[in-house]
Amino acid sequence: MLAQSAFQKGGICAFAEEELTEEDVVLLGRALATYLIRYSGRIICLGRDARESSPRIHTSLVKGLRAA
Repeated sequence: MLAQSAFQKGGICAFAEEELTEEDVVLLGRALATYLIRYSGRIICLGRDARESSPRIHTSLVKGLRAA
Protein backbone atom coordinates (compact mmCIF):
# COMPACT_ATOMS: atom_id res chain seq x y z
CA MET A 1 0.00 0.00 0.00
CA LEU A 2 1.26 3.47 -0.84
CA ALA A 3 2.45 5.27 2.29
CA GLN A 4 0.33 8.20 3.37
CA SER A 5 3.51 10.27 3.60
CA ALA A 6 3.80 10.03 -0.21
CA PHE A 7 0.81 12.36 -0.59
CA GLN A 8 2.21 15.89 -0.48
CA LYS A 9 0.55 19.25 -1.02
CA GLY A 10 1.89 19.46 -4.59
CA GLY A 11 1.20 15.83 -5.55
CA ILE A 12 2.56 12.38 -4.93
CA CYS A 13 6.20 12.26 -3.90
CA ALA A 14 7.69 8.75 -3.79
CA PHE A 15 10.56 6.69 -5.15
CA ALA A 16 8.98 5.13 -8.22
CA GLU A 17 10.88 1.87 -8.29
CA GLU A 18 10.62 1.27 -4.54
CA GLU A 19 7.31 2.78 -3.43
CA LEU A 20 5.02 2.94 -6.47
CA THR A 21 4.08 -0.64 -7.24
CA GLU A 22 1.84 -1.50 -10.17
CA GLU A 23 -0.93 -2.39 -7.73
CA ASP A 24 -0.65 0.99 -5.98
CA VAL A 25 -0.83 2.93 -9.24
CA VAL A 26 -3.77 0.87 -10.54
CA LEU A 27 -5.64 1.66 -7.31
CA LEU A 28 -4.81 5.35 -7.70
CA GLY A 29 -6.19 5.23 -11.23
CA ARG A 30 -9.41 3.58 -10.06
CA ALA A 31 -9.81 6.13 -7.29
CA LEU A 32 -9.19 9.04 -9.66
CA ALA A 33 -11.64 7.69 -12.22
CA THR A 34 -14.29 7.18 -9.54
CA TYR A 35 -13.85 10.76 -8.38
CA LEU A 36 -14.01 12.13 -11.93
CA ILE A 37 -17.11 10.13 -12.79
CA ARG A 38 -18.90 11.34 -9.67
CA TYR A 39 -17.88 14.97 -9.71
CA SER A 40 -16.69 16.20 -13.08
CA GLY A 41 -17.12 13.86 -16.01
CA ARG A 42 -15.39 11.09 -17.89
CA ILE A 43 -12.66 12.98 -19.73
CA ILE A 44 -9.06 13.13 -18.56
CA CYS A 45 -5.84 14.21 -20.24
CA LEU A 46 -2.92 12.09 -19.14
CA GLY A 47 0.73 12.88 -19.76
CA ARG A 48 4.13 11.77 -18.55
CA ASP A 49 7.73 12.89 -18.46
CA ALA A 50 10.99 11.33 -19.62
CA ARG A 51 11.86 9.40 -16.46
CA GLU A 52 12.52 5.68 -16.88
CA SER A 53 9.60 4.84 -14.59
CA SER A 54 7.08 6.89 -16.58
CA PRO A 55 5.97 4.20 -19.08
CA ARG A 56 5.31 1.68 -16.28
CA ILE A 57 3.43 4.20 -14.16
CA HIS A 58 1.45 5.48 -17.15
CA THR A 59 0.41 1.95 -18.15
CA SER A 60 -0.68 1.09 -14.62
CA LEU A 61 -2.59 4.34 -14.20
CA VAL A 62 -4.45 3.80 -17.49
CA LYS A 63 -5.25 0.25 -16.39
CA GLY A 64 -6.83 1.60 -13.20
CA LEU A 65 -8.69 4.39 -14.98
CA ARG A 66 -10.21 1.94 -17.46
CA ALA A 67 -11.10 -0.53 -14.71
CA ALA A 68 -13.32 2.04 -13.04
